[in-house]
Amino acid sequence: MDSGMGHFYWNLVFTNSSNEPCSLDGIPSVVMAAASTGAPLGNAADPAAAPGAGSVPLAPGASAYSLLSFTAGGVYLCTAPVDALLVTAPNSDAVPAVVPAPNPIEGCDDTEHTLFTVGSLLAVPVTF
Repeated sequence: MDSGMGHFYWNLVFTNSSNEPCSLDGIPSVVMAAASTGAPLGNAADPAAAPGAGSVPLAPGASAYSLLSFTAGGVYLCTAPVDALLVTAPNSDAVPAVVPAPNPIEGCDDTEHTLFTVGSLLAVPVTF
């Protein structure tokens, strides 16, 4: 979802790919990945608790959603190309999944600026 110059939103989708019901609760961990190497880049997303968030029950094939809010790195002098995100489900110590970005992202290669937030998991995607 586009919201204005230098800022955009994206619903991150978590889908239950098992044959058993499960639930997710909390805020995922998300880090930008450098386009050239796939290595983590800059700070992890700041958590942004969503109103009404709680445990999201997921039947097999069902999804939960977390809203990402990005500011382009071009507003700072630290730009670096990003084409994927490293995502870990809430309350998990699993290896992060590599999730392709919906479009190229202008990230930031320093830790002085955090360019994005990640919201609590919800049962429906956020729409504007």
